[in-house]
Amino acid sequence: MQVNDPNLQGLSNQATSGTERTQKAVDAARTPPVGKNDARSDEVEISSFAQQVNELHEGSSAREARVTELQELVQSGRYEVDAAGIASRLIDDSFPDKE
Repeated sequence: MQVNDPNLQGLSNQATSGTERTQKAVDAARTPPVGKNDARSDEVEISSFAQQVNELHEGSSAREARVTELQELVQSGRYEVDAAGIASRLIDDSFPDKE
């Protein structure tokens, strides 16, 4: 069935041109710009927070070694707690000097 309405003929041309414009925009977005320096490279910038996290992670091997050492001491029954030292630090931390 064919509709011969003169009011609808202009609409099909507008719809087609809109589709063509959309396709051109998509193609332009996919095509990288060509400039004088055609060498492309990616660049990554790490925030200061990420750098601090990375530094903590790098120092974690020494911490892991200490944790392993403490685990072995506890499991073997050779780990000794300095109760007087812990109590002293608790008191010092709870009541800071008012100088």
